[in-house]
Amino acid sequence: MSNGIDEKTTGYSTAQHHDESANGPLSRVISIPVETFERLYLQPPEQRTTMALRSSVGNPSPAALFAFAVTTMLLSFQLMGWRSLESGQAFVGALWFCGGMIQTLCGIFEWVMGNTYTMTVLLIFGSFYMGLGALQTPSFGLAAVYAENTVDLYRGLGFYQIIWAIPLGLIALLGTRTNAALLLIFVFITITFCLAGSAYFELANGNVERHTHINTAAGVFAFVASLSGFYISFAQNAEAVGFPIKFPLGDLSGLWPDLRALKRAQEERAKARREGKEV
Repeated sequence: MSNGIDEKTTGYSTAQHHDESANGPLSRVISIPVETFERLYLQPPEQRTTMALRSSVGNPSPAALFAFAVTTMLLSFQLMGWRSLESGQAFVGALWFCGGMIQTLCGIFEWVMGNTYTMTVLLIFGSFYMGLGALQTPSFGLAAVYAENTVDLYRGLGFYQIIWAIPLGLIALLGTRTNAALLLIFVFITITFCLAGSAYFELANGNVERHTHINTAAGVFAFVASLSGFYISFAQNAEAVGFPIKFPLGDLSGLWPDLRALKRAQEERAKARREGKEV
């Protein structure tokens, strides 16, 4: 037992809390299966000092995923041109406050709770959506700056989309340690960024028809990613309220060996040898 947490080889993470009552301090032990931990916090158990905090405050991940799903689905409607939708100006509020602010705040809460991977993901998405919202906010004057050079505007927007595919692609690689539903989001959004950027480059070259086709494909990938976001958030909330039906996410945590677990096992064997014990 260290810092109130004991992670045994049984696959459980255990948090211990101390409550003061009339009879003196009481100790309450909560055992969380590793698979359940990964479903709730979207990463394997990592920080040993924050389990008590995790079990005493709300999990920000479901709210962040709902915000991501809503904003991404709205953008997918624009990319696919559903009901002849062309402008995304009506979505500026969602970009700033739903996709941007909520995900950023949830990312900060994940940082407080010690969830490094989830924090990185949410801050990346939050930064992207706030940046995209700024680009579409009239008071920022982007249209006026490029009024006489729209070709350069399209190229700049193309680079803006594609550059975000780099961190998302790296995050997707690490996502193979989480679950299939979350990995689908990262892969499909990475493809969306690449396609959307390519569509802007085609527009800069004057290929309007090709731009439309590529944008439609990008919208399809974004739409599927948003559905996965809704699903994961719903599954996490169902787990939180004890819903009797368990919604699978496709656990991938066993796909790669956990180097931290291997290192701890080596340290325990070395300690046992020093004490003259057999493991």
